[in-house]
Amino acid sequence: MQHSVCLARHKSSSEYFCIMDMRIGGTFLPSESGTFFSVLNPAYNMVCDTAPVSSYADVHHAVEVADGAFSIWSEEEPISRAKVLFRAAQRVRDDSTSLSSLLTQEQGKPLRESINEIQGFARVLEYYASICSSIHGDYSYSKAYGHSFVVKQPIGVCAAIIPWNVPALIMGWKVGSALAAGCSVVLKPASTAPLTCLRLGEILDDSGLPPGALNIITGPGAVVGEALAAHPDIAAVSFTGEIETGKHLAQKISPSLKRLTLELGGSDPMIVCADASIQKAVAGAVAGRFFNCGQICVSTKRLLVDASIYDRFIDELMQAMKHIVPGDGMHPKTTMGPLNNHAQKEAVSKQVQDTIDAEQGTLSYQGTMSEHADPNGFFLPPMLLTDVSPDASIMQQEVFGPVLPICPFTSVDEAIDLANSTRYGLGASIWTNNMETVHNIAPAIRSGIVWVNQHLKIPPEVPFGGVKESGFGRENGYQALDHYLVEKSVLIKL
Repeated sequence: MQHSVCLARHKSSSEYFCIMDMRIGGTFLPSESGTFFSVLNPAYNMVCDTAPVSSYADVHHAVEVADGAFSIWSEEEPISRAKVLFRAAQRVRDDSTSLSSLLTQEQGKPLRESINEIQGFARVLEYYASICSSIHGDYSYSKAYGHSFVVKQPIGVCAAIIPWNVPALIMGWKVGSALAAGCSVVLKPASTAPLTCLRLGEILDDSGLPPGALNIITGPGAVVGEALAAHPDIAAVSFTGEIETGKHLAQKISPSLKRLTLELGGSDPMIVCADASIQKAVAGAVAGRFFNCGQICVSTKRLLVDASIYDRFIDELMQAMKHIVPGDGMHPKTTMGPLNNHAQKEAVSKQVQDTIDAEQGTLSYQGTMSEHADPNGFFLPPMLLTDVSPDASIMQQEVFGPVLPICPFTSVDEAIDLANSTRYGLGASIWTNNMETVHNIAPAIRSGIVWVNQHLKIPPEVPFGGVKESGFGRENGYQALDHYLVEKSVLIKL
């Protein structure tokens, strides 16, 4: 039995998107629950498709199938694993038009951003394919102990739990590294954006993965996520999402001592020094904050500007923000789409209103909706809050939406203190033309990544992750493989 549903189509498209159930063992399967949830197009608050509400039994089945596939995939030669990933990457590139349209419909971002994300997924697969054969251990010899080998082996069945903001790219980060290491995977996408992930899973299967090496199950985190965390045959879990959910997941996992990687977001500062190019920094602030409607874990969350250029910077920033066009992501003139869901829209609106009500910041600029922004969609205009108190909640908590708070600083030491004044430590950027300033600030910022005169760009070969309550472990780069590999020491005395 297969279930296929096409409830709606995009207003500007004649193409229907039909997704068939969960994906287990290399095929689409119905959920044991027999129930489904709606996936909304956030630009119109309209149903674009449905996905199954998976049950505990579905989770157990997916893990069981993944365990069977692990014995096959882990024994594949590294070059064979690489060929599968390269083949999948090319097929994703070939199908990028339909994949990007699907991503925009379920997530909301402008089509050009979706294209960039789909191409990013392919690039991640290509990167991990390129290093499959370079995974190796170590060797030493001594008269006392003989020959000592350290062998790196895949850890087993791994769970990946991903969010809705950049679902395709984050799927690539987790699945690409796990498959390159020789592990099998059970993936749980976010309930508001599962469709593109299901399609990408189908492409990976069709590219030569053993059936069950990658399984995708949909449904609420309280059921699927917790069942994966508690399952005795899951060896490692990688989670990207909200900080409280991550902490809860860590508590669930701790009794079984599973490996865990957590990426829990940030309140990322952008420090603009007096000698920075104001024009470039303004462009960086707009891109860093309003890309994906501000729904990026390392987007510019707090703008810290030297007091000597503060007023001029605000004037130029407001002029640049006037060119932001909120609207339907499928429309070619749109530069910023809606938020992904109603709850997120309400949360961001409340953060702004609380700041204004507490007189801890001034709403100095608020953009207008374009004619391509449906009133039923989850839209918010781009907003600028000036003279924001460093103690304001909006400067301390993660703001996942198109709101940019800004405050001045009078010295480098003050900028560093402001940058480090939250419980988060994911990303930060420094804007200056003075390398001495870079050398003074960069080591002092407590974050997992620091950019200089840029923000947001994360190539797949560079490790990514946070410190403090932004989580632990790393995505991307060779370092991400550590989560999926175990070291075995073999000592031989001849």
